[in-house]
Amino acid sequence: GVLAAFRSFRDHWAAQGRQITLDLSIGGWTKSKHFSPCASTDAKRTTVVDSVVALLQETNFDGVDYDWEYPECCGMSDNAYSDQDFDNYVKLLQLTRQKLDAAFPGVHKGLSIAMGMGPLVTNPAPKLALANTIDAVNMMTYDYSGHWDQITGHNAPLYCDPAKVTAGGQPHFCIDWGVQQWLDAGVPPSKIVLGLASYGRGWIGTTQEYGQAGGGVVGSPPYPAQVGLKSYWDIAQNFLTNPAYTRHWNDVSKVPYLTGNGEFISYDDEESITEKVHYAKNHGFKGVMWWEASEDVDSILLIAGNQAYGGAPSTSGGGTNPEPEQPANPEPEQPATPTRVY
Repeated sequence: GVLAAFRSFRDHWAAQGRQITLDLSIGGWTKSKHFSPCASTDAKRTTVVDSVVALLQETNFDGVDYDWEYPECCGMSDNAYSDQDFDNYVKLLQLTRQKLDAAFPGVHKGLSIAMGMGPLVTNPAPKLALANTIDAVNMMTYDYSGHWDQITGHNAPLYCDPAKVTAGGQPHFCIDWGVQQWLDAGVPPSKIVLGLASYGRGWIGTTQEYGQAGGGVVGSPPYPAQVGLKSYWDIAQNFLTNPAYTRHWNDVSKVPYLTGNGEFISYDDEESITEKVHYAKNHGFKGVMWWEASEDVDSILLIAGNQAYGGAPSTSGGGTNPEPEQPANPEPEQPATPTRVY
């Protein structure tokens, strides 16, 4: 079955001296409805963790990643929430670490979390307390803009662009802002995994950067109903080669975008991925991750990222925003529309 195929894949590469780890993922955008009540008491946390340990024993996987989207706010509209969510999350992680160590003596089973990186999730998160218990925080540093916004923007801007705020956009919606919050809290860079996107976000009704839009573009096959989402393979095959579309570069946020046929499409390409990988490398991060492989079917972005890890640093430096930050403003609520279906 599928689990055996994963284990065979791991064993195949292990025989050639390459380490592949397999982690269970618990939760996700559509599977976080009951996280809050399940983490709310000692008894319920024990039930959750015992089931995780049993799954690892059954599958012989190497660790677990909790993907709670999100504690306290901002997930799907029917999710349960509590103002104690983050405190309970820390307790859940601590119990998981204890029970993993007890169940697998002599073997370190990995423990990580996937974290939303918008201000409403980042600000209240007990960042150091979370990081002290886990091996890695997988930062979902994408979906900063999308068809749910009334103005166009960038899906995964490395640095914040003051021009977006001037145009009416939300402040602090960029990779560097969120990363700096975790570093400033004392989280070791060696526990940070930077998220990279192999897809983009597009709008109709305007070709203007930070312009008023009329909704999202049709999604890439085979999911046209995923409004506003464009897979990189689709962008490479059908847009970059189309003379009706023009590529531009935002040198503040270090990302490309396309305009044409009344559309604005934000995405990542080899140049922006190289910038982000150098950013991660210069900071001494644990590594990078992708969402997700099927959207870069020819591994164009993956190869660019791998090459960047072995190449010279970019000129973007170690992570300070090249433009001055705007003054902090009260944070508007994130849209109820799902920012990503996991």
